Amino acid sequence: MNGVLQNLADAKLAREDEKTQKAIAKQDRTSIAQSLTDAIGEAVKAPQTSSIAPLGLSELDRLRSHISSCWQPPIGAKGADQLKVDIQVKLEKDGSVKQAEIADRQRYGSDVLYRAAANSARRAVLDCQPLPLPPEKYQFWKEFIFGFDPKFM
Repeated sequence: MNGVLQNLADAKLAREDEKTQKAIAKQDRTSIAQSLTDAIGEAVKAPQTSSIAPLGLSELDRLRSHISSCWQPPIGAKGADQLKVDIQVKLEKDGSVKQAEIADRQRYGSDVLYRAAANSARRAVLDCQPLPLPPEKYQFWKEFIFGFDPKFM
């Protein structure tokens, strides 16, 4: 009889322990969900860099062609044809470059080949100014990210 009572007591403790573990897990999930919600809320509030989507395809092609004529990507290095670099560009209304910054600063600091490609991409934006963009659409292209990809340039 004593063994039966002990088994019942152990079973009760196991159920209570299981309930406690479930409550802790639920609290952890709630905490994680709240953290994600807070982070997403902050991301939504963050200022967005505009895309240049309102430009037509011919305007985008002209811009890509113009900048690629100034671009000298690193060649011969292993994987150079796979390097993609994004440059954050801020322009004046006349198409002159106010600022051209390498978007991935962390990789820039740690990857020598990427650094060479990023410097080359930034130089291309600076060397090709003024950029051929329509002044009447300035509000759409005054700030944008230009992606350099050897496969498409």
